[in-house]
Amino acid sequence: MIDSTTPGRDGSAPVPPPATPSPSEVRAERRRLIGAIGALRRLLSERPAFEVADRRRLGHEARKRERVEAAHGKKLAGIAEERARREASLTHRLDALDGERERREDQALSVLRRQSVERTLGTTYLTANEVSGIGTGLVRSLAAQGIRTAADFHDVGWGKAPNGKGGEVLYLHRTKGGKVHINGIGEHRGRPLLEWRRAALARAEARAPHKLPPDERHRITEIIQAERGRLREELAEVPRSAQTARAEAVRQHGEALDLLGTAEREAARLAAVRRAEFDTMAEQLRDLQGQLSAHMDAHGDAGRRVRRAHSSGRSARHLRRRPCPASPPPARRGRRQPGSASARSRTGPGRGRFPESGRTRAGWSRSSTSASPPSSVWANWRTTRRTPPR
Repeated sequence: MIDSTTPGRDGSAPVPPPATPSPSEVRAERRRLIGAIGALRRLLSERPAFEVADRRRLGHEARKRERVEAAHGKKLAGIAEERARREASLTHRLDALDGERERREDQALSVLRRQSVERTLGTTYLTANEVSGIGTGLVRSLAAQGIRTAADFHDVGWGKAPNGKGGEVLYLHRTKGGKVHINGIGEHRGRPLLEWRRAALARAEARAPHKLPPDERHRITEIIQAERGRLREELAEVPRSAQTARAEAVRQHGEALDLLGTAEREAARLAAVRRAEFDTMAEQLRDLQGQLSAHMDAHGDAGRRVRRAHSSGRSARHLRRRPCPASPPPARRGRRQPGSASARSRTGPGRGRFPESGRTRAGWSRSSTSASPPSSVWANWRTTRRTPPR
């Protein structure tokens, strides 16, 4: 027989036999594997919550994209509506320029006629020979009150006397506002004065021009042409402005999508890293489970076997200390008769023994080889036994 420590024929060093691990080392390795498996399982229990959160993240990202797209579409629709509104407004103003020319010519002619009438009335002076019943004294009184021409007053009317006494008097209404009463001018003199003013107004309106001068018409035509050219330029600028606004909206939309894409890619990268970690932990868990299976195949369930043996030893010792005798019959209530079995058990030579089994209360007989009584018997005995008198 050749010992394993004997050198070989070629002089090589002997190979020592593999060392057999001790039971404590086997248990320690098993505990290490079980602890590692439990830790990985606790970490892997977070994966369902992670997947739910990741699906929620994807839903949030999809809703953000929908909001960005909706805002972009709303902005483009607003740009199109603004373009259509401005084009319609400018087109309406261009079409109305022909009527605007006529309106401006009529307005300019009205101003010209009013100025002509005012100049004519301003040069028509009131004299004693112009109005019947108005003499030199009344002309001086009217001039003292600011009424010298037909342009200084426009109507006459009755009103209460200035001093509040008497009846009504005739007032002359000034063109610039206010009214004045001249003593001596009543109904008979006021009516001719008003007729003189109306005749002067009719002569002034008849002498006023009825057509615009050529230079004024040319000026109005130039104004209308300039307005038409400006409106046409604005109308041509509307599509360019709309295109610029649309390009700006598209640029802002692209920037928003880029920001969302960057955030989504970063979130997806972190989710992929976390998912890879979970996959790695799952692989490690499978490896550890394989190692635990191999360890149990090689060494068995040593730790559980030792614990079972230890628990069995403690139970046996406990049963040896605390026997479980059979339950005695329930005692009858009432007066005991002398010489009964109960009295003999308390006072006779067999005191301290159960009459059914003959075993002592201190424990089962060591020479007894029968099996331990069931736990129900032990519980019944504990609840019904009586303590013997000392």
